[in-house]
Amino acid sequence: MSFSRACSALIHTLVSVLNSSIISLEVYDVMRKLAELSEAVDGEKDGDEPKVEESRGPSAFVVTSELVSWKPTFPENARALMDILVSLIYKNGDEQTKAHAMLCDIYHHALFDEFSIGRDLLMMSHLQDNIQNMDVSTQILFNQAMAQVGLCAFRVGLIAEGHGCLSELYSGGTVKELLAQAVSQSRYHEITPEQERRRQMPYHMLINLELLEAVHLICAMLLEVPNMATNTLDAKRKVISKRYRWLLKVSLRQTFIGPPENVWDHVMAATRALCKGDFRKAFDVINSLDVWKLLRN
Repeated sequence: MSFSRACSALIHTLVSVLNSSIISLEVYDVMRKLAELSEAVDGEKDGDEPKVEESRGPSAFVVTSELVSWKPTFPENARALMDILVSLIYKNGDEQTKAHAMLCDIYHHALFDEFSIGRDLLMMSHLQDNIQNMDVSTQILFNQAMAQVGLCAFRVGLIAEGHGCLSELYSGGTVKELLAQAVSQSRYHEITPEQERRRQMPYHMLINLELLEAVHLICAMLLEVPNMATNTLDAKRKVISKRYRWLLKVSLRQTFIGPPENVWDHVMAATRALCKGDFRKAFDVINSLDVWKLLRN
């Protein structure tokens, strides 16, 4: 079991390294070239050292094995390494470790814009059906995987799928806590604040919440504005995003509307322009957000 857990930790580390940079392919190539360079330098040092004849003496009573220095080896791409590690865990790991490996695999596919593969793995594993009965660490990893799948769907142009993945995270209003990026402020907690802090994700594995909110609200806007336009006279019209409708009502009640400052203001300003048919202004408002610098493509 310790071997499978070590492999799972290695997969988690690889995913975190890829997540910590926008240009993850270049990061992996640099790591692989650095390992090859260090191996070449060590080989040159070994070749330059003069050979010293060993003195023939009596053999030792206890035979000591020679120490073999471990040198990291990297396949040609990160996907090949992930496939090797995941297959090891599926063969030797327990149920919890297999679930973690599956979620890390889905997370990795989402990072590289492979939405269909990540979605199929998620549906095939049936993790979403039993996630409420699993431990906290698995639930946190599941929420992070769903967030990355939602961002992946948005990047490849699947607006409805992206909104479906992110709407579950925003339905409760505690996205930071669901992603383990903030300490819960609830009074009725079974664990101490110190235990809660230990559950928090490290800094290099955090998902940018401003980008996540922008993607969620933009997907909701692109779905809700046509829905409101087609069902204007219908009193029982279908509501796609309750959170977006509530934010829109709050925005429309304001008497004086200033220039947009945050993500919510930008999306509401784009919504007002889109309702008037001015799609160019709506695009310019959305395009002025700073979060687009965080997207790879």
